[in-house]
Amino acid sequence: MARCSCTTDFFYLRRVTAYNALADQTNSDPDISACGPNRPDQVALSQDLFFRKNGGNRCGERINIILRSGRVIHGVVWDTMNPRYHMAADILMGSVQHAVDFGVKQAKLRFVHSMAPVTNGI
Repeated sequence: MARCSCTTDFFYLRRVTAYNALADQTNSDPDISACGPNRPDQVALSQDLFFRKNGGNRCGERINIILRSGRVIHGVVWDTMNPRYHMAADILMGSVQHAVDFGVKQAKLRFVHSMAPVTNGI
């Protein structure tokens, strides 16, 4: 049986919101994100979190957003936000009402980095 050994990095998010794949909330091509076509569990990060210091980006990285209520939202980084936002995340939702109901929250962000699987000798 294989197990995953993982490391984590935490960041405090000043702002967590939700958005929809609509031109008035994104750009003229709302079905395309910074990393390609929209995907399930998609999250957009502010550019200070999306771009790495080495010039790369976090496309495809798994994350957890831990809300103050204790609820954990599992997502995948697949988009970036407008440069005016810092230490922020935006969660893609299927309906405008769900996004409005989500509102604006504060949370912790954890990048989940999977390393090589560890086996039990099987």
